[in-house]
Amino acid sequence: MTESINAQFKISNNKNVSGVLSDAKRYKFNCWSSEFFAVESHSNIYGRTQDNKILSLLNCLGNESRCIAEGSVTYSNTIQPHIALTGKKRVEPDSDKFCSISLVVGNSHALLRRFTSFGYISFPDDGLVSQLNAQEHAPLFAAQHNPTLAYFNGDFDIFSQNTKLGVISASNHISVGDGFSSDGVSIRNKVGLTVKFHTSKTLNEALNIAHKVSLLLRFIAGENVFFKDMLVSDGSENNFQLLYNTYSWGEDLDSTKSGNPLIDISSEDFPQFLDSWFSHVDRDIVRYSFYDGFLKGRSYSSDRLINAANIFDIFPSSTGSSKKVLKQEETETLERLKQHIKKEFSELDDIKCSLLNSIGFLTRTSLKERVNERITVIENYLESRGFDLDDIDFVLRLAIKARNYHVHGSEFKQLTLRQMYDFQILFTCFFEFIYAISELIECGWRESHISHLNTRHPVFDSERYLKSEITALKETVKYNQK
Repeated sequence: MTESINAQFKISNNKNVSGVLSDAKRYKFNCWSSEFFAVESHSNIYGRTQDNKILSLLNCLGNESRCIAEGSVTYSNTIQPHIALTGKKRVEPDSDKFCSISLVVGNSHALLRRFTSFGYISFPDDGLVSQLNAQEHAPLFAAQHNPTLAYFNGDFDIFSQNTKLGVISASNHISVGDGFSSDGVSIRNKVGLTVKFHTSKTLNEALNIAHKVSLLLRFIAGENVFFKDMLVSDGSENNFQLLYNTYSWGEDLDSTKSGNPLIDISSEDFPQFLDSWFSHVDRDIVRYSFYDGFLKGRSYSSDRLINAANIFDIFPSSTGSSKKVLKQEETETLERLKQHIKKEFSELDDIKCSLLNSIGFLTRTSLKERVNERITVIENYLESRGFDLDDIDFVLRLAIKARNYHVHGSEFKQLTLRQMYDFQILFTCFFEFIYAISELIECGWRESHISHLNTRHPVFDSERYLKSEITALKETVKYNQK
């Protein structure tokens, strides 16, 4: 991200507004002019940077300028956009269309287990040494001197898959440096992610699609992955560099920690998994809710517990309806009961509404039924990983009661409030684990994707935590029953 930008802006009829980026984190420009100027809410402001690029500041917060000092003829103001980008021309967010968006994956090793495109060859054999010596402009290699070779094998493509969002691909972008001195040589690489849309998108649509892909990859990595250096293209020679936007792309921190991806993005299984994941367009809201909790890492609270449980309430029903299938006589009986309530409590609105709402709950699938629908998807997985399905049902019942306590203040008899608080992480992990594994398995992920290389992924941390805490929960409830 650019740390320092100086620019000249045109705001309303004032063509002489100067500005400097004063806050790179919140992306706020301090501006001044000899004439009064006001920034209208949701306005787009355009200017030209010190290196002669056109700067588009989109959907800016409203503000009025003020005199810098008493009697001063200089006015100051701040400009704070939701999106900032530079290019050869201004960007009109509502009308301009883009054909692709690209991003650089920060800490990409967190998504790649054993990346064999780069490496070293120590002690090359005589055959390789002879071939190297036959190259023009190559130094003389001698096997007895034990040369070391750094290499990139020329495999630029990591994956490419056509999905409902567009063609999603990742590739290597190498750069070479140093050499011809005692400082040595280097081959550096950036993993670039690109989404080519099937039909042109507005800027906000393009960002939304890229964000969906980034969230999935951050989930697969578990931690450390972030995205930066975004570019959007309109299909001509116009590429626009995104300097700032209000989406969250992960924390920009360098990490040498080895990756624990649920599935290696360079594996032959990943493209099909990617296609299947994005074929479920009706699950976007559900996934946003899951990511919102999961990406908090090891930060737990009652809000996260409620959010984890609510994932199942908003998960699209396999039948297409959240209502139970009732027999005709059951439907008729409930309808008569509704009419009776409306008549007998016509003057007691609060009681009438409460009773009618209660009947409504009886006709909709319960949270337990919705969770069990997802558990059915992963029963074989749970049993193969050493879970007892009776224990799963036991935890489910208590997890729902804990959620209901925080939402409705419902009575909780099996555990004291302190004990419920102590097991809050267990209940949260339970809901998130059931959701995550069921989604993964439905999209083609298999237990065979688990290896010693990814057992530290947060999903498997939750799995181990559940196994260790279920026994403690059962013993606590049993002790309370004495």
